Amino acid sequence: MDLEPAQKLTIVSVVTIAWNDRNGVRTTVESVREQTYPNIEHVIVDGGSSDGTTEFLKSLVPQPTWVSEKDRGRYDAMNKGIELSTGEIVIFMNSADRFHDADSVEILVESARTTEKAWGYGLSNLVSNGKTIAIVGRIPFDHARFLLGGNVVPHQAAWFSRSLLKDIGPYRIDFGLSADQELMVRASMATVPTTVPQVVCDFDATGAGSARPAAAHYSDMRRARRINNIRVTPASLSDSILGLYLWGGTVMERKTRSLVRRLHPVAGTSRSDA
Repeated sequence: MDLEPAQKLTIVSVVTIAWNDRNGVRTTVESVREQTYPNIEHVIVDGGSSDGTTEFLKSLVPQPTWVSEKDRGRYDAMNKGIELSTGEIVIFMNSADRFHDADSVEILVESARTTEKAWGYGLSNLVSNGKTIAIVGRIPFDHARFLLGGNVVPHQAAWFSRSLLKDIGPYRIDFGLSADQELMVRASMATVPTTVPQVVCDFDATGAGSARPAAAHYSDMRRARRINNIRVTPASLSDSILGLYLWGGTVMERKTRSLVRRLHPVAGTSRSDA
């Protein structure tokens, strides 16, 4: 991929949050440092770990931008990361997650060359115990289906322009585990995302909130629509009915995929949209 001259390269801020996950931080740091894109700022927000994470961070050369202090949860930490970072593009890559290939950031930067206030995403490789269990992400983006809860946009496979984040505001730290989806609801109402039909990250499926029940996701998306005063159809009741329909389809898809994986593990590794 042809890159711009160094003095014109977009600065990309990769924000990593962590708490008592030294090995996970090491994994993510190594992944960021393997990237071929030459203008990456790595910002690490640690929640005051006591497992040696800070000692590991102090040992790094060159030093990333990092802080270790108590916070009010993962999305408070992400908001801190935004404030500490300086890049025009922000990517969130939590501890233990990693970029899929060495050129993943290059691929995302290339897709980001649209407008100043923009966002987008690629596909996410969902990994458990070193094995792929699903490829997550619906491409092309279906705005109505996303708002109704019919597909999850993979947060670790997404990028956001700093100007867009400034416009839509921070993560809502009181929203719960789906605050990333709620932020992307606001982002989608500002501008439709660009998409990359490639796997760009390996997401650790053993983390909190990575395999939530479908019903919880649909409930969260209904709440996100309500607090942002969004309707997909003329009436909120019909939105809820359509959401329930999509929820039923998601449950059946997950059960079918699980059954196929047990019967034939290779065939059971498939793309998941929720």
